[in-house]
Amino acid sequence: MTVNNAQGGVLDISAGTGLTAGTLRSTTGKLDVDTATGALKITSATAKTDLTAQAVSGALNVSTITAGTASLKSGADMTLTTVTATGFLSTNSKAAASLGNLTAGGQLTADATGAMTVTSAKGTVLDLSAGTGLSAGTLTSTTGKIDVDPHAGGLKNPSATAKTALTAQ
Repeated sequence: MTVNNAQGGVLDISAGTGLTAGTLRSTTGKLDVDTATGALKITSATAKTDLTAQAVSGALNVSTITAGTASLKSGADMTLTTVTATGFLSTNSKAAASLGNLTAGGQLTADATGAMTVTSAKGTVLDLSAGTGLSAGTLTSTTGKIDVDPHAGGLKNPSATAKTALTAQ
C-alpha cells in the first residue's frame, strides 16, 4: 500500500503486506501505522498526541517523526533519521537498529536484538540495549540516569552526560 499524504484529527493506517507513506499528520489526536508483513517506510509523520509505528515482521524506515509520545517497533532492521517526542520515546527492533537523532521530553528506551548505532539520544532518562554491540555518539540524560547494555560486542565511541548515574555493562 502507498499513501502519499494523509491528514486528519486521528489517523489509523494498516496494511497487510508493506506500507510506504509520504506525509502523515494527525492534527488533534493519535497516529497509528502498521503493516503485518513487509517493510514500513515513512517520510514524515506528525502526531499531536501518541504515535505508534510497527512493522510486525518487516523493516521500519522513518525519516522524520514529531509526536507527543512515540512507540516504534520492527520485526527486522530499523532505520530512523530524526525522532522528537515531547513525552516518552520507545524503539524496539528484532534485528539491527540504526538510530539517528532521538530526542524525548521524557524517558527514552531503545532496544535491538542485533547491533545498534545511535548518533545522538537525549531524554530525562536513557535506557539503551543492543544484542550484538552498541556504537553511540552523544548520550544525554536531563534529569536521571543513563543505562547502556551492549551485551555481546561492546560499547563504542560514547560521549555521555548523565544528571545522576551512568551504567555501562
